[in-house]
Amino acid sequence: MPPLYLVLAKPMVRPLEVGPYDDLSSRSIKDASDLSAAVDSNFNAIKRGLLEEGCTEADVEVAREQLHRLSKEQGWY
Repeated sequence: MPPLYLVLAKPMVRPLEVGPYDDLSSRSIKDASDLSAAVDSNFNAIKRGLLEEGCTEADVEVAREQLHRLSKEQGWY
């Protein structure tokens, strides 16, 4: 009998989706002493790809602000 391979995958996170870590566990936040700068650094790393996928500059920046607002609400900075 040939082997059976199973692939278990988490649901994809939609581009520009912002939420708490528990809700979006496939997302990670860079550990740094300045978390706000780490969020910007990580966001800048994916920004080009988001733009290439058809997101507008305005939508990307709105998502960045939402992420910063959520981080402040969660008490991370």
